[in-house]
Amino acid sequence: MSYPTISMIVPVIDGLQHLPNNTAGGLDVLCGILSRLVEEKFGDLFDDDQLCVATVVDPRFKLGPFDSEDRRHRAVEATLKLMVATTSSEATATTTTSDADPPAVTPQPTSLSLW
Repeated sequence: MSYPTISMIVPVIDGLQHLPNNTAGGLDVLCGILSRLVEEKFGDLFDDDQLCVATVVDPRFKLGPFDSEDRRHRAVEATLKLMVATTSSEATATTTTSDADPPAVTPQPTSLSLW
């Protein structure tokens, strides 16, 4: 894939926050600065329900980036909440359109032009 997707944000930023803290070497000061700057810029991405849902439904990641039980629970709850909201809004739209008269369909001439 040549373009990043919204579902990649949580795993990538989480990796940027934790990788410098878990490395050993002579770059402790640089790692500390990098961790602090990433935290200031992005904060806690696990609080954003949309980012969590996008990560959970992506088959590449699922619940992998959610390293604590609380984060996993919140991500699953946000996903279920969005699924219920989407299902109920689709059911409402279907009920509303089925009660109304169907729209009149007028045949359109077919054309091979792109414009």
